[in-house]
Amino acid sequence: MKNKKFFYVLKVLESIVIISLFIAVFFSVKEGLRDDYTDTDIYLERWEMLQDDGTYKEVTLPVSIDKKTITLRTELKMVNSDKCITIDTKFSELYAYIDGELIYSAEAGSLFGCTTSVGNYVVFIPLKEDYTGKTLTVEITKRQQIYKVHVNEAKVCTRASYVVSSVISSLNSLVAAIVMTVLGIAFFFIWFINLIKRNTERTNMFNRRFSGYASIFMLSVGIWIIGDSHIVGIINNAQTLSGVITYYSFMFIPIAGYGIVMELAEQKVKGIRVALLLSVVNVLLQTFIFIVFKLDYPVMISFTHILCIGVIIYAGIVTRVLMKKGNAVQKHIVVPGMLVTATLLLASIIAFGLDLKWKPIFSIALIAFVILIAVIVFNGIFTALKDNILLDEMKKYAYTDEMTGLYNRRAFTEEIERIEKQKETEDLAFIAFDLNGLKKANDNIGHHAGDELIKATADCIKEAFSNKGNFYRVGGDEFYAIVFLSKKEVKKALDAFDLITSNRKGNYYENLSVSYGAVFYEDHKGIPLYELIKISDSIMYNMKENYYKTIGHDRRKND
Repeated sequence: MKNKKFFYVLKVLESIVIISLFIAVFFSVKEGLRDDYTDTDIYLERWEMLQDDGTYKEVTLPVSIDKKTITLRTELKMVNSDKCITIDTKFSELYAYIDGELIYSAEAGSLFGCTTSVGNYVVFIPLKEDYTGKTLTVEITKRQQIYKVHVNEAKVCTRASYVVSSVISSLNSLVAAIVMTVLGIAFFFIWFINLIKRNTERTNMFNRRFSGYASIFMLSVGIWIIGDSHIVGIINNAQTLSGVITYYSFMFIPIAGYGIVMELAEQKVKGIRVALLLSVVNVLLQTFIFIVFKLDYPVMISFTHILCIGVIIYAGIVTRVLMKKGNAVQKHIVVPGMLVTATLLLASIIAFGLDLKWKPIFSIALIAFVILIAVIVFNGIFTALKDNILLDEMKKYAYTDEMTGLYNRRAFTEEIERIEKQKETEDLAFIAFDLNGLKKANDNIGHHAGDELIKATADCIKEAFSNKGNFYRVGGDEFYAIVFLSKKEVKKALDAFDLITSNRKGNYYENLSVSYGAVFYEDHKGIPLYELIKISDSIMYNMKENYYKTIGHDRRKND
């Protein structure tokens, strides 16, 4: 148990160290970047947008327009051929023209034979020096979804400087995402360890399921945030694949969210299982529709949004339940944590709907939720550890002879059954021991003398066999050893036993005499183990008879 506790503590410390390293690296990157690295980036904020009457009207980015297609134009000033124009917008099609001549096009990507626009979130339009002073016109067609065309920004930069500026601008959320991803991996290992242990106790079952859902949630949110920053897809030039992975990680968030809330409510809230099932069906159904009916993912994203809002609603319901019926941890930690997280999430959703800066609020909500989940999981771990320690102590008393510290009859019986079931019979040997003269010592001196003889016998058995095996006291003066040793090794141990007992002296006895009988499975293959034990008993009783004949006493009066 001490090793297990040390293992868990080590994992926690390991996670903290890894998280700290990631945070240190990211802040070092932020502080170490030279200001002039992105100083040459030129933001193109002022554009003209084509109106319905054919005229152009000046607009300033960012801009949101409720149209299927918008056309923007701007005049390019000094242009360098080593740079490009980046436009940050989600689209299905985008075409760029210089003075009416097509110079760039971007359409929906393809994955596994299906077309999708989930990876269309930024374009890099290459530039030439002779574009200086000319008009750049961009036609943007929105994705097949209910949302508006939203153009966040456009600037003249290099691909590398775009990545660097993206890292800096998204640093807080990226740090939160990396922390969640690392913790998600740590919680996965906690879930996996609990799964291997197959412990069915209530505390461990909760910890197993909760850590499983927490792992899915942390990994899903972490991957979603990292993917939504677009950095990985741009670096690897795999924006479509990155977009699909990001989309699926987002769809897994409500699955994990409902699972976490369900475990916190101990599955008592009505409808939560149905909501969890609907979240799973949502993933399967969207995948089926995308592959079979070729309907793009963004068209179906509203279903996932509704499920995510449902998680927040259920979290509020569970919070109310826990306020009334929860234990101390739930009332003083879980409830405040859920209230803070839910409030911040709602605030970020409102900010998103109003086109305000929602990511800082969302990052704080994630950090609050990470702390909450970590507290719940680690509290569950330490509760399980305490329960396991108590259980181990109970097992120890249930399977240990209090006087000698050897295993008792219950342990002996279960070990025989285990060996027979698993057929572990190679080099198997049974040795039966029986103390000589115990009755005489009890009658003439007292039971304290008999107790001393019994303890001395147990000590001699352990010493002679150097703890190579399992040793049992199954009755008053009856002992057994189950060992997996060769005949030569058993003989050597019994010779040592004779020597040890012959030299043993105590407070109430001058000599210690013990009879024994050893039997080997290889000499009696195929017979039941209990029959083998009877043979060892028979050998032991023959030795006992010879002992009493030698000293001239009746065994029945002295045993």
